Amino acid sequence: TNPTNDTLEFAPFLLTPSVFPRKQFEKAVNLQTTLNELVHAVAYDDDFLTGTLQMTIQADDFTKRLFDIYKTVKSENLLNTVNLGVLRSDYMLHSDNTIKQVEINTVASSFGAVSSVIAKTQKYIMGELGFGGADHEKNLPVNSSVQSICRGMIRAWELYNNENSVIVFIVENLTMNICDQRILEFHIRETNPKIQVLRLTLTEMASAATLDESFKLKLRGKYGDVEVALVYFRAGYEPNHYPTEDEWNARLMIERSRSLKCPSINYHLAGTKKVQQALAVPGILKRFINDEDKIRMVEDVFTGLYPLESLSAYEMAMNEPGKSAWILMDRIVPPTIQGYVIRSGTKDLIVNDCVSELGIFGIIIDNADNIFENYQAGHMLRTKLSTVNEGGVAAGLGAVDTPYLIDDDQVTLVEK
Repeated sequence: TNPTNDTLEFAPFLLTPSVFPRKQFEKAVNLQTTLNELVHAVAYDDDFLTGTLQMTIQADDFTKRLFDIYKTVKSENLLNTVNLGVLRSDYMLHSDNTIKQVEINTVASSFGAVSSVIAKTQKYIMGELGFGGADHEKNLPVNSSVQSICRGMIRAWELYNNENSVIVFIVENLTMNICDQRILEFHIRETNPKIQVLRLTLTEMASAATLDESFKLKLRGKYGDVEVALVYFRAGYEPNHYPTEDEWNARLMIERSRSLKCPSINYHLAGTKKVQQALAVPGILKRFINDEDKIRMVEDVFTGLYPLESLSAYEMAMNEPGKSAWILMDRIVPPTIQGYVIRSGTKDLIVNDCVSELGIFGIIIDNADNIFENYQAGHMLRTKLSTVNEGGVAAGLGAVDTPYLIDDDQVTLVEK
């Protein structure tokens, strides 16, 4: 409740892995590269982004400020630099034991690193409880999220083609999820000792960074005089990350630079809920995907999303006055599982009814005309009490977890 930069507290976690249908897990894994391609296509479709967000930017000032940066960069023909996407598509099981997409994250897609750690922890605990060995390990999918995400960052640094350049993590003033970021930083350094990773807030970037005449982003002062190859945003996705105009100016400077961005401003906008709702409109996926099988695969995981701009949708949410700033989404009703949630201060283990949310990571490196890397990059599982609507781990509501895969003839276990 009173965090400081000198206090370290472990993230809430599940004592043992949570069961998850094997076929649904594999469906999510296999779908990720298609979703990467979809986000790529959306991010570079100016007409679609502009038309989709037209009402949103009138109702939501934060999205408008992001959109203004996008239009500025586009008007200067600076959108076609190579960029990195670290995406995460989140799913919940519906009552029929099929996955439905909650959202796709294009900015600050977190918990890839911590999830790989908790997998080792739970595997050890399973062994201590007498459930070790090959019979159980085959049901614990290998999670390569740290290696896969860092591989993308290292490749982005290589494409910048300056061995003296650095990677900058944009972080909050007080970072609650620091370990998830540090694990990535350490793995980058271990893999390629030439790469230095620096952590700066947007406020610090405003005073320490400059653009030279060729749009190279450079750091000065205590950071020396170094070029920035990649800017990785772990902050910048909430209004309170921009307390003054200085932070907005820093974001614009980054977006105008030659540095690779993760995400670039167009990828950031492509991940908004309004865009997700627009993609769920019947027939719209044909605009971005030319393979009917892939379209069916994506549509199969979509659930109902509706704009609050029509009379029928308004009648569904008649108590919400700010219609154009919101969308409606069909409620996903996941089956409950049982587990022990371990968090700071836990004294007595109590079995809880829980629900889980599966996240699949994807890496894409591209520009407007080409995709240079596209692969699935590991997974995470976030589990919360079934009585809780929100699931944020940092907020103390959710807990990191890993899936224990079960076959179709065992699916009834999920309901028990």
